[in-house]
Amino acid sequence: MAEPGPDPQLNAEHEHLLYELESSDTSSVGVVIRRIYDGDELEKFMERLDARIKTHDRDIERMCNFHYEGFIESIRELLQVKNQAQKLKNEISQTDIDLQDSASKLVGTGEELARLRRRQSNIAAAIDSISICLPVLQTYATLENQVREKRYYSALKTLEQLEHTHLPLVANYRFFQQMRSKIPLLYQNIKDNSLSDLSAFLENVRQKSSEIGAKAMGQKSGLKQVAEQNNMDLNGIPKITSTSDVSSNNNLHSKTEMSPQDIVEFSPGFRESFETNYQDKRRVQAELAHEPPQNMRDSIGKYWEYLCGIVGFFVVEEHILNTADGLVNRNYLNDVWEKTVLKINAAIRKEAAFCKEDEFIIVVIHIVMLFSLTMQGYGYSVQKLSYLVPELRDQYMDILMQTWHVKFQNIFEHDSYSAIVIENEDEMKSDEYLILETFLHEENLIKNSSFPICFSFSYMVPKVYDQIIKYINTCHRFCVDLHLSTVEMTDMLRKSTNLLLTTTLSTCLSNIIKESKVGLPQLIQLMTNITCLEKSCVHLEQVISRISGSNVSSSNVSNIQGQVVFKKARNEVEDQIINQLKVKINGFLSLADYIWMLPELPVENDKIQGKASDFIVDLISFLKNFLVSIPDPPIKIVETSCMTACMYISQQLMKFLTDDKSVKQISKGALQQLSLDVEHCEAFASEPINGVEQETLLMYFSDLRQIINLFIELDWSVYFRDYGKPKSKYLRVTADTAITLLEKYRDAETKNVMAVFVKKEREKKRFLDVVLKQLRTLTANGSFT
Repeated sequence: MAEPGPDPQLNAEHEHLLYELESSDTSSVGVVIRRIYDGDELEKFMERLDARIKTHDRDIERMCNFHYEGFIESIRELLQVKNQAQKLKNEISQTDIDLQDSASKLVGTGEELARLRRRQSNIAAAIDSISICLPVLQTYATLENQVREKRYYSALKTLEQLEHTHLPLVANYRFFQQMRSKIPLLYQNIKDNSLSDLSAFLENVRQKSSEIGAKAMGQKSGLKQVAEQNNMDLNGIPKITSTSDVSSNNNLHSKTEMSPQDIVEFSPGFRESFETNYQDKRRVQAELAHEPPQNMRDSIGKYWEYLCGIVGFFVVEEHILNTADGLVNRNYLNDVWEKTVLKINAAIRKEAAFCKEDEFIIVVIHIVMLFSLTMQGYGYSVQKLSYLVPELRDQYMDILMQTWHVKFQNIFEHDSYSAIVIENEDEMKSDEYLILETFLHEENLIKNSSFPICFSFSYMVPKVYDQIIKYINTCHRFCVDLHLSTVEMTDMLRKSTNLLLTTTLSTCLSNIIKESKVGLPQLIQLMTNITCLEKSCVHLEQVISRISGSNVSSSNVSNIQGQVVFKKARNEVEDQIINQLKVKINGFLSLADYIWMLPELPVENDKIQGKASDFIVDLISFLKNFLVSIPDPPIKIVETSCMTACMYISQQLMKFLTDDKSVKQISKGALQQLSLDVEHCEAFASEPINGVEQETLLMYFSDLRQIINLFIELDWSVYFRDYGKPKSKYLRVTADTAITLLEKYRDAETKNVMAVFVKKEREKKRFLDVVLKQLRTLTANGSFT
C-alpha cells in the first residue's frame, strides 16, 4: 500500500512561517517559533527549513561566482594608484608650506584694516549720538527762553515736542533723567502763568466785547439812518472808533483797516485744564452778557449795547475757534448760542413790553434784525430768534392801535357833524382843506365849481382817511426791515389795515354812536360820513398797492374789510337813530291829556268837528322838520325813520286804548278825539316822501283806524259777518282787542244813572251786552256761526 502524499494545507502554513522569518523583523521571530513548537509538525518544518537554507546557499554561491572576476580587477587597479597618491601627497604638503609663507603678510595687513574700521565706526556712532542729543538740548534751551519771555503757548508746544519727540531718543543718557524730572515743574509753571494771563485776557475781552460787536454790526450806520427817519435820539450808545484792538495785555493798537477778528489777539495756555477753565469762565461771561442792562426799556442805546456785547462775545469765540486748535469747538459754541437765543428772546420780550412808542419799537426791531443778520453771517442759526419779530410786530400793532384810537377819538369828539361848505378861496388855504384835498381824488371837481362848494360829508371823513393813510405808511416803515417779498408786504399791510378798521375804528365809531350828546342830526350826518368812508376803501387798496409795489388785480390776498366794518357801523347808527326817535316820540306822547269821558263831538257830513290834539300836532311837526332839516338825507334812513315813527306812534296810541290800566272807561267822544289824532297822523303818512311808499306808512295806522271806526259807527253786524274773511272791513281788529275796548266803552255808556230811564240808552246797553257776549263766544270757539 502506497504512502499518502503531503498535505497541501500544511505546506502552505510552513511557507507562510518561512516567509515571516525571512521578511519580518526580530520581534515577530518569537511568535513564529512559538507557533512552530506549539504545532505537531516540528520535524516536517525543520525539513522544510533545511531545504530552504540549501536553496539560499546555492543562490549565494552563484552570485559570488558571477562577480569574482570584477573584484580581482578592482584590486589590481587600486595597487597601481598607490604610487600616484603618494606623489600627490608630497606635492600638496609643499604647496601648503608655500601658501602659509605668503598669507602671513596678508593677515597682518587685514588686522590693521579691521582696527581702522572699528575706529571709523566709533566716530560715526559718536556723531550720531551728538546729532540726537543736540536737538534735545537746543529745544530745551528754546523752552527756557520761551518761559522766560512768557510766551506760554509756544513754550507749551515746545515742551510737548520735547517730551514726546526728542526725549524718547535719548532715554539711555543720564541727562535724560534730569530733563524728565523738570517737565512736570515746567508744565505747572506754564499752567499757572497761562491761567493768570487767561483771566487778564478774558477780563479785557469782556470789557471790549461791546466795541467788537459794534464793529461787527456795522458801527451803527444803519441804526442811525433808521433813528433819523423816526426822529429818535440814540441816547446811551457808546462812541465806537474805527480802529479798535483788544489784546491780552490790555494794549490798544491803531490800524487803518481791520476786520472784527483782527481786533482780538489770543494767548491760550495749558491744554486740557486750560480748555476746561477757559470754557467755564466764558460760560460765566456768557451768562453775564445775557443779563440786560438796568432800565434797558428807557434807552435805545442800552438795547444796542446789550446786543453788541453778545455779538462781541461770539466774534471772539469765532476767532479763537479759527486760530486756537482745540480750545473751543463748534458744538460748544452752538450750545452757548442756543442758550443765548432763549435769553435774548426773554430779555427783549420783557423789556419791550414796557415800550409805549411805536418809533421806539421800530428802532428796536431794526437792531434785532441787524443782530440777526450779523450772527447769521457767522454761521449761527437765527430761526428761533426770528420768533421774536412777530411778537414785537404784535406789540407794535398794539401800540399803533392805542395811538390811533386816541386820534380817531379826538376826530370824532371835535367834529361838527355838519356837511362841509367852502364859502371862498380863503377857506381853501386852511389846514383842514389841505387834509380834504388829499381825500378828494378828482381835483377838477373843486376847480370847476363855483362858491360855495358843498360836500355831503363832514371833515371827519377826510381826517379819518388821512389817519388811515398815515397808519399804512407807519406799518410800511415797520415792514421795510423785515426783508419781505412784495406779496408778503402787501398782505401784511392789508391785514394791518383790516385790524385797524375792524378793531380801533369800529370801536371808536361804536363809542361815538352811543354817546348821549350825539343827536339825530349828528347821527344822520354820521351815517353819510360812514357811507363815504366805505367808498374810500377802494382808494385804500390803491394806496397799499402803490406803497408795496404790487398790482391790485394780481394780488393774491384778501381785500380791505371796510365794507363789513362800515356796514356794522351803519346798522348801529340806524339803531341809535331809531332809539332816539322813539325817545323823542315818547316825549311828545307823554304830553297826551286825553279826556276819556269826553262828551260826544258834533258830526257834520260824516265828519267829526274838531282838531287834533296839540301833542300830536307838535309830534308830526317835529317829524316833518326832522326830515326837512337834513340836507340830502340817505334814502334808507329816511324810509326806516318814517316807518319806525309811524309804527311806534300807532302802537303807543293803541296802548292808550287797550293796555293802559288807569283807563277804566272810554267814551265815544274820546274815541272821536283819538280819531282826529289818527287822521292827522294819516295825513302825514299820505304826504310824498322820497324813497317811502305812502301805502306802507298808512298801513301802520290801519289797526287803529279800523277799531276806532268800528266803535264810533257801531258796525258790529259787518264785523261779525265778515270776521275771518280776507276782505273783511275790520280784518285787523281781533276779538280780544274788541272785548277789552268794548268793556271800557260799555262802562262809560252805563255810567250815566239817567240812562236807565231812556229807552234808547237801554236798548244800546242791551246791544252792547249782546255784542260782548258774541265776542266772548267768538274768542272761545275761535270762529263765529
